[in-house]
Amino acid sequence: MKQLLKQSIPLVLLLGILGGFAKSTFAYTPKDFSDLILTILKNGDSDGLSLYFDDSIELKMLDREGLYSKAQTQIIVKNFFTKNTPRTVSVSEDNLKSKYILYNYTTSSGSKYKITISFKQNGDQITINTIRFDEA
Repeated sequence: MKQLLKQSIPLVLLLGILGGFAKSTFAYTPKDFSDLILTILKNGDSDGLSLYFDDSIELKMLDREGLYSKAQTQIIVKNFFTKNTPRTVSVSEDNLKSKYILYNYTTSSGSKYKITISFKQNGDQITINTIRFDEA
């Protein structure tokens, strides 16, 4: 057991350092961020989107509303994308000074949604702190 712990500690430290480094390399302008999120939404990529989640997310999705952890939000968004595969996604409005972006999202079955993403910027780091999914 002690041997396993001794072997695991360097690996955990290395992964932590690499994880912190990878996170710190995501430096975008708000416009770059808007374009990046557009691509992520077009792909229905909940894993990609979750890379930019703040530690807690205010989420409103049809019948759900509340404050969720990063992991909970990722699961909820993944379920949405699974049930609502994107056909077209476009930027409807981006108010980068007020730090929100509104996307038009049409599913493969023709359902339409407005997705609003609010973000905060700390230096070069941008994280999502609110996501709203409303029927259009």
